[in-house]
Amino acid sequence: MVASTAGPGTVYQFSACVRSDSSRGQCFLRVRERNIGTDRGWVESSPVQLAPWWQKLELDYASHEAGSSLNLQIAGDPDGKAQSMCVDAVEVHVVPPSTPSNPATDPGAGRGARMAQFGAAGAGAGGIGPLQARVLPDPVRTLARLMFSTSRPGLVSVRIFDPGGRLVRRLLDGIPVETGNHVATIDGRSDDGTPLTEGVYYYQIRSIDGLEVGRFVILR
Repeated sequence: MVASTAGPGTVYQFSACVRSDSSRGQCFLRVRERNIGTDRGWVESSPVQLAPWWQKLELDYASHEAGSSLNLQIAGDPDGKAQSMCVDAVEVHVVPPSTPSNPATDPGAGRGARMAQFGAAGAGAGGIGPLQARVLPDPVRTLARLMFSTSRPGLVSVRIFDPGGRLVRRLLDGIPVETGNHVATIDGRSDDGTPLTEGVYYYQIRSIDGLEVGRFVILR
């Protein structure tokens, strides 16, 4: 599906629509990254229950290396029975990182006890200065801060992807913010509170300024 990835941390969004007049099992997307001598195994989307109407499958995958191939399959879980389905609108596109032309950021609030602590970073009396997204400290051993900026008020979502490209944490999910510099706390845990294993992780910040992607390392 993708012959050669652009580089580590590049996020690809895969999608397809499925339906079935006869089968009622589950189906899902799965993606596998391959490079010379490296096969990272399949990463699967959330499944849907087959039905006579069209349903959309989606999977965001963050690549590990430049020059890898990404293979896509639409698989089913028929529970030992024959399964047939119709597939349409298969698409893949890069969710491009963007560099805000006039970055700056603001305050907000977390979504729950385990979600990111989120607030304004110091802007200083002279106004809000640009802040390139970064994680400090990196590597992360216990807690770290993801600092970023927005140039205008709007909604912000921050997501973390694991080494397999699977979404593991929603630090912020459509939180309204003002112009300013912001800090989201990375506590090394997934959405269900499970400690994340060591490895390379990828953050994705979606804001009024576009989308920014970067990576960091967790060490235990």
